[in-house]
Amino acid sequence: MNIFKKKLAESDDDALPIDPVELYQTCNCHEEFAYLRNIQGEVLNTWHSLRSERDVICKMSTGSGKTLTGLLMLYSKLVELKEPTLFVCPDKQLVEQTIQLANLYGIPVCFFEKPSEFPSDFLNSKKILICTFHKLFNGRSIFNRDKIKIGAIILDDAHKCVDIARENTTLKIPRSHTIAKRLFQLVSKSLEFQAPGAFHRLEGGDPFMEMRVPYWAWMDNNKSIIEILNSYVTLVIANPEENPDVDGLYFKWNFISDNLLAYDCFISGNDIEITPIHVPYHEVISFHEATHRYVLSATFEDDYDLIRDLGINHESILKPIVPKDRKDVGRRLILAPTRFDPKLDEHSLRKHISEYPTQGFNTVVLVPSEYKSRKWVELGAKYVNKNNIQEALKTLKKSQNNFMVFDNRYDGIDLKGDLCRILVLDGLPLYSSLLEQYVEVRMETLRAGKKAQVIEQGLGRGVRSGADHCVVYLMGNDLMSFLGYERNMQYFTPVTRAQLALGLKLLDGESTLNSLKTLRETATLCLTKNEDWIKFHSGALSKILSDDLDERKKHRLELAEHERCALVQFKLRNYQAACDLITRNIANDEGKSSKERAWYYQFAAQMMYLGNKVTSNDLQGKASGM
Repeated sequence: MNIFKKKLAESDDDALPIDPVELYQTCNCHEEFAYLRNIQGEVLNTWHSLRSERDVICKMSTGSGKTLTGLLMLYSKLVELKEPTLFVCPDKQLVEQTIQLANLYGIPVCFFEKPSEFPSDFLNSKKILICTFHKLFNGRSIFNRDKIKIGAIILDDAHKCVDIARENTTLKIPRSHTIAKRLFQLVSKSLEFQAPGAFHRLEGGDPFMEMRVPYWAWMDNNKSIIEILNSYVTLVIANPEENPDVDGLYFKWNFISDNLLAYDCFISGNDIEITPIHVPYHEVISFHEATHRYVLSATFEDDYDLIRDLGINHESILKPIVPKDRKDVGRRLILAPTRFDPKLDEHSLRKHISEYPTQGFNTVVLVPSEYKSRKWVELGAKYVNKNNIQEALKTLKKSQNNFMVFDNRYDGIDLKGDLCRILVLDGLPLYSSLLEQYVEVRMETLRAGKKAQVIEQGLGRGVRSGADHCVVYLMGNDLMSFLGYERNMQYFTPVTRAQLALGLKLLDGESTLNSLKTLRETATLCLTKNEDWIKFHSGALSKILSDDLDERKKHRLELAEHERCALVQFKLRNYQAACDLITRNIANDEGKSSKERAWYYQFAAQMMYLGNKVTSNDLQGKASGM
């Protein structure tokens, strides 16, 4: 080691430029990475002009160099502010990938070598700390413990971070647990009064029955509910062996205890779910009070939850950084076999797909559950879940004839190049949340964007750069039904929308006498990089217009902002102000469907209940009458 060179480098830190593009030129990266890609330079230059903004949203397509772009933003802020900077990923696998990438490009980063001890280079603002979002966002966060003041933070794959934030603030308890039994007994009379028949099915443990605890019963019993939950937390702390923690209650209690009035409760035959109306993000002070917050995502066409569940500034979402050219996303041929030939049965199609590995093509199937994977395993696919995913990815890197089925992994895996030439999406992921199931029935428009986001994430697994190519097979009645409804196309990014439109209609009018042969011949044109296919694909994408926010999206964001503001007023006990925000700006909108207006009148009634029960009752009556 040349100690003098190291000391000189340390003394030159103050001379580093804060312009991220210029800063990159000072990084000790490998020679083949001496220049940024055009799209990265464009985004960084735009961000540099907005660097004084607190919240900035950056949308870059999968494979366009989003992670490196984010690292350079933080490095620039580290040089400028000399305050701790943090790069958070949704899981450990992406943390490892980001650390490797940073080391490759010579960007100074560190990580948790000891779980409960911050690296000194992070605290002293010498290096960017890379960790999971869970490490930051949990009820007993060491960031809160040590009162860490963050100068700049990046959320990578922000859509997944939102999901984790909600998961880490939601409590799901089996009905057989002592807590659930006590809670059920507490609210059973109000449930029975609301719907006697449904209640008796629920009481009997019907797995297909679900009820929402009326907000008035939840609020009236707030003190008793806190006592029930807190008593068990005390038992867990005193004797964890005899009282094992249930669904992380010990860690979630700090979120729940002071925010319980702003929570909803759902009960099914199997579980009781206590979930926030909006995630109490303000409890994670290091995130909530960070000087700068940057959001990276490839798929956020609907940013509704960023406002509601992370408190990201409404105005920043209205003007995200979006590269002018988002078309350099690789050649992805999407095929919809049953749309081409409705007579095709799923077994024949699975068998057809199972032949690709024997021809040297790595084939990966994404399914929503272990149950859905069984048909693929019967045909020779290796079952992959969280327990063996690392081993599976290593195998895909080493060989070209693998056949694997991934259980509920529609995002977070990088299957670039030969790791995956045939990708199959077999069905939509199942809802694990009672809240989502409840909303699905009553407010379909609120969930369509979420479904599209998951599909887009899945489609992005097999193509990770502009030079990559992959064939994608779409299967499953639920998936095809969603994609068959043209209105749902608006929730996808323009590039994915164009590729889906191309794939769904590509074989229209072709003979179905031997549909499997036609599918294989079409797929082969992509796999062999046929010149006509390349030209056709390029021509289809060249017609894509920029993805500016349309009026529908702007309106959705305004709704989210009104909801967020209402919850802020509710927590300040300004119940009339909270109610007025909902009735004035949302519920009275004649352009909404009666179902949507009823939903928001009930929400307004909930906001008003603790302030004026008579007014709340009137609003609830309006909701019930629609």
